[in-house]
Amino acid sequence: ILLTDKNQMEDELKAQEAAYKKQADDLKNNIMLTDAARAQKEAELKDAERKLRDAVQKAQNELKDKERRYTETIFGELKTVINLVAKEEKYDVVLEKGASQVILFSEFDMIDITDKVIQRYDSIQKPQ
Repeated sequence: ILLTDKNQMEDELKAQEAAYKKQADDLKNNIMLTDAARAQKEAELKDAERKLRDAVQKAQNELKDKERRYTETIFGELKTVINLVAKEEKYDVVLEKGASQVILFSEFDMIDITDKVIQRYDSIQKPQ
C-alpha cells in the first residue's frame, strides 16, 4: 500500500514538474514578449516553482506519516504475538536481539524466538 501511494505521488509530481519545465521553456524561447509580459510570466513561473516545492514537501510528509502509522500498527501487533509466544513457551524475559541499549549476560542459553513470532504473525495476518 505504501509503495503504491509513493508511486502515485511520484507520478503526480512528475506531471507537475513537466508542466513547470514546459512553462520555463516557453518563457525562455518566447522573444516576442514585452518587458511587462515577461515579468508577469516570470512571476507565474516562480509561483509554479513554489507550488511544486510545496507539493514535494507535502508528499514527503504524507508518506512519512503513513509509514509511521503502518509501523506503529505492525509493532503493536507484533507485541501481542510476542506476548502469546512468550506465555506459551513460558519465557520470563523476551529481549529484542537488535536493541542497541540492552546488554545481558546470563549463565542460561539464549533462545531465539524470531521464527516462531514470524510464523505466528503470518498465520494471524492471513485471511481465514
